[in-house]
This record gives sequence, structure tokens and C-alpha cells, in this order.
Amino acid sequence: MHRLRTVFFDGSRVSGTQWCRAREEHIMSDDYSTNVDIDGDGHYDHVDYTENSDGSVTITGDANHDGKVDFVAHDYNHDGIVDDAKYDTNHDGTYDQYWKDTNGDGYLDRVSGDGNQDGHTDYKGEDANEDGKIDHVTSDTNYDGKYDTYQQDTNYDGKFDYTQHDTNEDGKVDTVNYDSNHDGHYDTTYTPEGNVPLHNV
Repeated sequence: MHRLRTVFFDGSRVSGTQWCRAREEHIMSDDYSTNVDIDGDGHYDHVDYTENSDGSVTITGDANHDGKVDFVAHDYNHDGIVDDAKYDTNHDGTYDQYWKDTNGDGYLDRVSGDGNQDGHTDYKGEDANEDGKIDHVTSDTNYDGKYDTYQQDTNYDGKFDYTQHDTNEDGKVDTVNYDSNHDGHYDTTYTPEGNVPLHNV
């Protein structure tokens, strides 16, 4: 089972997760087929695929069924495993999120996105334990071209519990918030000693 995940990013935090699963059914030099659940509802969605002259396959889908393609994935070596994918998460006709399998294990583990769709990357993250949820993300929350916030899910429960803030955007951490008991509420705030650089995913 191959999993793709879509994460909708809203300023400084991840606000939702979708799953997309792709399973190899039958691959031959003249035949390619795969099942894909684009919207994460547990049911396979209709996808189209194009076998390219270089041997790669492009997979496209319509997640919200409005007749427009909002999901494009690539299987570069025709092995039934998606290597990267891009999404139009708000279905406005512009792709704003890109996922990639960086270690070749069949799971898309790195994401970057353009939250305000100005052509610049506003956040980049990682799914370190490959459970379909972003565990680390560095973001530009005010869209000025400088990363100012880092968030981490330290216990992999699906909720961020550690946040670094660089309020003056000098590349150094000004304050840290921590949810020490992982109840969903930050209970500790402190200023780190020395010049601690903002973590960059």
C-alpha cells in the first residue's frame, strides 16, 4: 500500500489531513493500473494515467469531482510507486502543495507549500515516522519571505506540542512554547539562552 497525504496549511498550523493511497495492481511494459484514494475517504477514486515516452507515468485525479484536475502524481520509473505529487488543496486552479518521497521507501515524506499562492514557498515539513501526519514544519506565517515559526509533534500523536517563534525574523529563536503534558494546551513558555537558530526543516 502506498500512501500520499494532503495537509491543508493555514498560516502557522496544520489544520487538517487527507490520505491518498495508491496500490500497484498490474504492471507490464504495455499496461499500467493503480488504485488511488485521493480524498482519504477509504474509497478508491477515478484517476487517469498517461504513460510517457521516457517510461514514466503521470497520474491525475479530481478530488472534489468538479471536472477539473487537482491532483497530479508521477511514477518516474514505472514501478507502481508514486515518487511525488502536487495538489490544488483549495480547488482554485493553482497547485499549492508538493509532496516527495525523499528516501525511496514508497512513502511521501517531505512537503512544501505556497499558502498564499504568490509563487513562493511558505512552509516546508516532514512526516518523519511516515504515519500520514506532518511531524515537523517550518513556516513563514506572515508571508514576507522569511521563516519565522517552527512546530514539532514531539510524541507523534498528531498534535504539535513544541513551537519556536522568531518574532523579529533575524533567524534566532525569541520564544518557545511547549505542551509538556501533551493535553493540547501550551503550558510552558520560555526564552532560550544564547543565540539559538530557528529550526529549519
